[in-house]
Amino acid sequence: MKLLDAAEVNTRAPGNWERGEDVDARECGTTIWLEHCDPAAGGNVIGDRDDLAQEVCPYYAETFGISASITRNSRMMNEDDASWLERVLKENSEIAVARSLLVRQGASDVWLGHEDVGSVANPGLGDPVAFGDAVNAARKLYFQRAVPPPLMHVAPGAATRLKSAGVIDVDPKSGEAYSIWGDPVVISEGYYDVDGLSNVPPVFFTAPITITMSAVNQEDTTWEARNRTNQHMLQVTRLARVETPPCAMVRVGAAPSVTPGTP
Repeated sequence: MKLLDAAEVNTRAPGNWERGEDVDARECGTTIWLEHCDPAAGGNVIGDRDDLAQEVCPYYAETFGISASITRNSRMMNEDDASWLERVLKENSEIAVARSLLVRQGASDVWLGHEDVGSVANPGLGDPVAFGDAVNAARKLYFQRAVPPPLMHVAPGAATRLKSAGVIDVDPKSGEAYSIWGDPVVISEGYYDVDGLSNVPPVFFTAPITITMSAVNQEDTTWEARNRTNQHMLQVTRLARVETPPCAMVRVGAAPSVTPGTP
């Protein structure tokens, strides 16, 4: 499934939500343990009972803009260019919101490079069995940190290897994918490798995700004239915010980072 299908999606008019929000994640602030367990270390199921005073995982969800533009020769402009571009932005918001998990949006803590995100080593895709074992280790780590059942996110390039390893199964008709554990699997075009960004995780787990988006802002539909070339640029924008606690994220591999020398 796509990220916007897996997430709880709210479409809202402009308001206070655009300012971003400080959030406490109960998903990571809950601890479960067994009483009268010997050895004592075996009593912890989720979290650490000896660290109950730890602050609930706080994070900040920043609102970010998603813009689209086209440049047209003024002689070739159509009356429906504005509505066409608005539709294009709506239909392609999936890639933008998925990409936001790979790159930092302003001050947002909701991305895979955050310091609270857990990780396991990535053995590479060359050995499907070893890679499947790494995915299993990441899932195990998730359940040591968070309560709700996870979403499993898979980069398109890793999907075939995981299917070969028997970790996920994809319905060829519907395109829906599930892991062998029954987790919903998100396979989004937004998870492809990003130019200038290294270490894009092939697989990661998150708690359930809430995505809030505005309608396409028609007020921001603007024509920018380029008189010497007889061209105009049309631009439209919408706002989005992704909410999922970084303490309930586990990735396979290192954190995404900007390649040295990239602006």
